[in-house]
Amino acid sequence: MVVESQFSRLVDSSSSEATLNEVLHLIALMDPDFQESGFIEVFTDIKRLFDGLYPGYRACNTEYHDFRHTCEVMLAMSRLIHGAFFTGLVFSGREIGIGMIAALMHDTGYIQEIDDHEGTGAKHTLTHIERSIAFLREYYKDDPARGAGEMKDFADVLHCTGLTAKVSEVDFSSEKMADIGKMLGTADLLGQMADRLYLEKLLFLYREFVEGGVSQFTSEWDLLQKTVGFYEWTKQRFAGEFSGADGYMIHHFRDRWGIDRDLYQESMQRNIDYIRNILAHHQEDFIQYLRRGNRGGHGMDRQEEQDVIARVRRGEREAYALLVDAYKTQIFNLAYRMTGSYQDAEDLAQEIFIRAYKNLRQFQSGKKFFTWLYTIALNLIRNHLKKRGREMSHETMDRIISEAGRPDIDRMERGLIQAQEIRRLEVCLQKLSADLREAVILRFYQELSFEDAAEILKISLSAAKMRVYRGLEKLKGMMDERG
Repeated sequence: MVVESQFSRLVDSSSSEATLNEVLHLIALMDPDFQESGFIEVFTDIKRLFDGLYPGYRACNTEYHDFRHTCEVMLAMSRLIHGAFFTGLVFSGREIGIGMIAALMHDTGYIQEIDDHEGTGAKHTLTHIERSIAFLREYYKDDPARGAGEMKDFADVLHCTGLTAKVSEVDFSSEKMADIGKMLGTADLLGQMADRLYLEKLLFLYREFVEGGVSQFTSEWDLLQKTVGFYEWTKQRFAGEFSGADGYMIHHFRDRWGIDRDLYQESMQRNIDYIRNILAHHQEDFIQYLRRGNRGGHGMDRQEEQDVIARVRRGEREAYALLVDAYKTQIFNLAYRMTGSYQDAEDLAQEIFIRAYKNLRQFQSGKKFFTWLYTIALNLIRNHLKKRGREMSHETMDRIISEAGRPDIDRMERGLIQAQEIRRLEVCLQKLSADLREAVILRFYQELSFEDAAEILKISLSAAKMRVYRGLEKLKGMMDERG
């Protein structure tokens, strides 16, 4: 059983705000004088464009090439530039800006004009790059700072996202702009194939290809079969046309997160291995097996849980992967917040799912699986902390803060977590006693109801509420003292 790769938890890519904040942080590390406000303005406009709020355009209606993908590419691009920085390849603020804005605008060509009601933006699949360039030129037409030379740089870089583009034949204005172009082409592919939602989004991609006139795929199954070959072609393109720009990623992860691995490559390999397994064993029901991880809240509804558990108990061991996929992020995040260590959290998450699998026959049908799973998780985490003889470590909280979106909580808690207070809040959270910290994490970081938290903690509803309120009071007191 494989637990969710680290990289999808470092930044909550489902949150455009969290993604933007990480990008701005990376840029500031490289160029403290970067014009952040200008980039934020472009980001805001492109988000409005995809949301259907930009004058003259409809909302995005392509489910594969959506704003999430744009954010994934923007994040991958900033990581590549950041990684290159640590190899001695340093870009100017202007060059960084061109690369990052191009990442934001690279799929604007899929957006339809307001009076175009025929089909979806997928019909522009074969021409979307030229349309994206046209949108960018229109966007900057009244900006005196963006001259013809800069527009050419933008166009050259955007052309690198074309799958058939001969990057070596593009007449870049400088070697640095050629590097930016290769990085964007790399980021576009990484942003797709390493995305934790890549598998289920392949079904959307097939429909876009059909409408867009891409004729080399005869069915969804055919696309799935050819995706393995596409992955091998992608590796060749990284090494060839893009001159190994993907190699900058490991430098980013090493410096930013202390992880000496390329998590994008690991995630892509994980996705391809999963596809290979589907091709080998699930031709009849492959669509069901592509539905991984694309669930909000707490993974599965009750009936879906019961159905999957019944399959596992009948001996269909592979079905257990569906339960792992549904809850792996929540379980990892719980372990991480309780231990403060990525390595400990990964080991614990693996152990938790193994323990749950071994004890699945003890699970009572009709109960909520995730509350049963959380109970196992908390017991293992508590034992781990006792063995280690310590509470949470005092690691830097940046990575913890960025890994998951925060719930919409009431006024008292919102007052605690204004942006400038987040670091102090996380440090104070570590100082709570284990029982109060568990309650606060389950209620607000895991977004569980008081009823579910009480069941997991094996205490009464009133006791669960009391622990949460006492935890919040202590947090507020510590925050006031540190203020």
